[in-house]
Amino acid sequence: MPQHSTLRVGDIMTRDVSAVGVDEPLQEVAKRMGRERVSGFPVVADGRVVGVISEGDLVRRFRALRIPLFVDVLGGVFPVGSLAEVERAIREIAAVKVSDLMSRPAVTARPDWTLEQASEEMIRRRVNRLPVVDAEGRLVGIVTRA
Repeated sequence: MPQHSTLRVGDIMTRDVSAVGVDEPLQEVAKRMGRERVSGFPVVADGRVVGVISEGDLVRRFRALRIPLFVDVLGGVFPVGSLAEVERAIREIAAVKVSDLMSRPAVTARPDWTLEQASEEMIRRRVNRLPVVDAEGRLVGIVTRA
């Protein structure tokens, strides 16, 4: 009779996983999320996973920015407030880096974890993805709720 084997994270993880660096501009990360059709990335520094950046992090950040409103008057779009406020908001958005916003430390999994261990960790830590790391903390894959 064959022995029943438990599925492990390493059996189902996505091995070809995109990551971002700590110094990448948030604008570029947001574009990559759209292009790659993902809702988040592991963040790496010196080859090791140090955090995670997600759509939720981006939404919370941009909601917190005081971006001036614009009004449409007879087909022309005008800022409510000064042009200096608009320029300040644009500079502030452009200056934000991944390291300013990422969730840290990263909640990670190991390839030898059972799927039950990974799902319990996702629920307990309220995360949708777990970067999978080797013994040195290097990214080897990712497992998501999907």
